[in-house]
Amino acid sequence: GGKANYTYTGDVITKIVSVDENNEINNVIEYTYVNGKVATLIESEPGFPALYKIAYTYNADGTVSYKTFNISTLTNLETPGSTGVLTFKDGNLIKDVRTSVGGNVNTSTYEYDAKNNPFKNILGLTLLLDADQSVSVNNVVKTTEVSSYSGGSSTYVYTTTHTYDGNGFPTEGKNFGNDGAADGTAKYTY
Repeated sequence: GGKANYTYTGDVITKIVSVDENNEINNVIEYTYVNGKVATLIESEPGFPALYKIAYTYNADGTVSYKTFNISTLTNLETPGSTGVLTFKDGNLIKDVRTSVGGNVNTSTYEYDAKNNPFKNILGLTLLLDADQSVSVNNVVKTTEVSSYSGGSSTYVYTTTHTYDGNGFPTEGKNFGNDGAADGTAKYTY
């Protein structure tokens, strides 16, 4: 019942407003750009006393570093959060390594098919690095999540199978959890 409303400035998305089935705002994300690339995003939720911010740095090796912050709406004080590095290959996000303030490291690696991502042709979407695998040109078929923390680590593997139309775009994606059990289905219409 919910939906997201996108605002463009030229060819880039500068705001996304998500609303629930009663058309009440759940959250608002605003983006700034430098040289055609996302520099920051700030997310707000009605009634919540803090904003969430991500600042991006584009590295010479093609990776993208990011830092997160919580910003008090009362004092404007920014409190640092996690940091991370995004790695891309052939137009796909293949790795996201996040380090928490406490030093825990979470690594997500993604494997892809050779078909078209359903969001591939949405103007400006591939620039939104917070959109996870939606920024990629292909479809994720396997996600491996490794969490490392003091005293140990854990690994979870999730898979997705796709059904495609004649143009190589998915019409359905079935998700399976770490135990192999079905974990939801997404359907796409164009």
